[in-house]
Amino acid sequence: MGKLIKLIIAYMFLTTSTIYANTTENDDKTVYIAIVIDDFGNGTKDTEAMINLDVPFTGAIMPNLEHSISEMEKLHAAGKGIIVHMPMEPEKGNKSWLGKGAITVGLSNEEIQNNVILALEQIEHAEGLNNHMGSKITKNPEIMEEIISVVKDKDLIMLDSLTTDKSKVEEICQKLDVKFLKRDVFLDAEGKHDVAFVQKRLLEASEIAKEKGYAIAIGHVGNAGGLDTVTAIANLAPTLEAEGIKFVTLRELYDVLKD
Repeated sequence: MGKLIKLIIAYMFLTTSTIYANTTENDDKTVYIAIVIDDFGNGTKDTEAMINLDVPFTGAIMPNLEHSISEMEKLHAAGKGIIVHMPMEPEKGNKSWLGKGAITVGLSNEEIQNNVILALEQIEHAEGLNNHMGSKITKNPEIMEEIISVVKDKDLIMLDSLTTDKSKVEEICQKLDVKFLKRDVFLDAEGKHDVAFVQKRLLEASEIAKEKGYAIAIGHVGNAGGLDTVTAIANLAPTLEAEGIKFVTLRELYDVLKD
């Protein structure tokens, strides 16, 4: 009987130790925020300040603009991540806002794929692609399959900016077995992006990250965010890093999650 009691006590000690070790490991787990900054390529006055931001992020570059290639090279030289910010037709708005090479309803499958291929060839350092606008396109599974098939062929990441709650991007990525991520928070928005607003949104992203292990936050250069977004990120990043949050590029985040 004495030997049995000793075995029970030993088992209880080992079980308790294991639970404690696992709890400690979870408490120390690093959480991640991947910031994606849309609308590079326009040559806006805040572009240099954003590129020089001492925080890892991924620049989403619109193709076929005057500054697309030069800003890609600057982002690459600064060690930032790069993806193509592919213009796609929205539910509302003028198609002319999208510029050359956009994905619109009415294009043939060949034209859709060709536009995506040309954009990726131009933004040669791209590690993925996300949608610029695109509420009409991302809910269309047939068109998205043509776009995502190119992403698959290039072995890149598809990021859904989630400009509509009817998006089919995740569904098609699952069907085609394509690397997929999606936005959690927009940091800024046209006409509503003072520093306090952006900081509030970044804090929301941090809470999401603490809950599920990571968050993806999208901001902008230019009128939709600009220097307010730069300032807000610079202000809050040190505090969030001290709380155990690690800022990463989109590719770095994907690599962490797949492991």
